[in-house]
Amino acid sequence: MKQALLIVTLSVVGFAAALVVFIANRLNAEEVALLAGVVCGIGVAVPVGVVVGGLVAGRRRRDQPAASLPVIYVTRPPQPTVVGSQPISARLPQPRSAAPAARPLNIIGQTGFDVDE
Repeated sequence: MKQALLIVTLSVVGFAAALVVFIANRLNAEEVALLAGVVCGIGVAVPVGVVVGGLVAGRRRRDQPAASLPVIYVTRPPQPTVVGSQPISARLPQPRSAAPAARPLNIIGQTGFDVDE
């Protein structure tokens, strides 16, 4: 079992190394520098994230009270329904049926000229 794990691990590492060499030969200097920066940034960010996450989780555990409070659900009681009551569309405000009264329009800059609709 240990030999199989060792063979699989070495195969994966060998494949990754061959893939890196194959890709690196096709990249120019700027792209290699960018790729190295990304790898180094991820290499720094992961351990820092783990440490910060551990500190925050530890602080949260210490701040929690010993006995947890019960969960309370607040619900609205169901509305009573009456058979034969008005449908909801009848209770909504109705749109205005009459058009607003027409107003005379005055054009600025012209005197004595009224525009009617």
